[in-house]
Amino acid sequence: MTKKIIISIIALLIVAVCTYLFWPKKGHKSLEVDISDVKKEVTIKHFDDAFFTSSTQNFTAELKSLQANFPPFFTTDTDPGFWLSQRNDEGQNMLYRDWKKRNPDYKSFDNDLSEAFKHLYFYYPEIPEISAFTYISNLDFDYPVLLADKFLFCAVDMYLGKNHPAYKQENSYFNYYRQAEFLVPDAMEQFAQNFAAKDLDDNTLLNDMIWWGKIAYFKNAMQPQLNDTIVARMSSAHLNFCEQNEINIWTYFIDNKLLFETNDQMKRKFIAPAPFSKFGMPFDNETPGMIGRWLGLRIVQSYMQSNREITLQKLMANNDAKLIFKNSKYKP
Repeated sequence: MTKKIIISIIALLIVAVCTYLFWPKKGHKSLEVDISDVKKEVTIKHFDDAFFTSSTQNFTAELKSLQANFPPFFTTDTDPGFWLSQRNDEGQNMLYRDWKKRNPDYKSFDNDLSEAFKHLYFYYPEIPEISAFTYISNLDFDYPVLLADKFLFCAVDMYLGKNHPAYKQENSYFNYYRQAEFLVPDAMEQFAQNFAAKDLDDNTLLNDMIWWGKIAYFKNAMQPQLNDTIVARMSSAHLNFCEQNEINIWTYFIDNKLLFETNDQMKRKFIAPAPFSKFGMPFDNETPGMIGRWLGLRIVQSYMQSNREITLQKLMANNDAKLIFKNSKYKP
């Protein structure tokens, strides 16, 4: 075999491997963009580190330094006694220690959040530069991530791992989302919900599906290399079930005329957080909850694949779920 033939074969193998690894999956539009020219940056500060390593011996001086460096945390209460009690609270100190055991430094988080914000500023350059803060919330289940004006607050104690004992009071199927991998996507969801237009007069299940599908697609655009399980908010087993049974799931929705269902109880079966979706079939326990949101994502992915001229901004601004569905040409 000549050297030229060997080189040709090697070249073809390289192309094949690269195509397999990097070509968009079926129904997926590539979300990779060039962010090298984006100048805006997110400022990331770790209030938890500064607060829970502060000295309690001279706390008044420590508090003044904290107030100067983290002003958003001191807008309502600057009482030294209150803050010293928080500093000495064993429950919060334990949550902080547990976070640090799993995440000794913030290098990975800072990098991931910075990259996500670079993508956010790429698509929405008009957004002002955001200051992001990590902190211990003492288990704020309602607001693990909160966007307020130009400030983003990330409660790291809500991401200690699905088996952490602090979450035993919560329904077990929620605990899957308490993994650190969900923190940055959850932060991007705060922006997604602001940008995702929705026709409030359209009470159909389809409208809810498309809205949640746009949010998931947006988060994936902010982190193009995000694992599909994080995008879909499903375990690998549940995502495999959906992918293997996509035709059957879609057929069930069509045969039962669910897309234009307006009954709230019926919609909750497929949209609301739950351990599984309620088809009323023997295989229900194998299904993930919120399967309607996943179908919405598949429709949105198909829409963007079929209409490559549509930008992310136009997708998010479009509140016509029926038109998106019609033009998606979605077919499992």
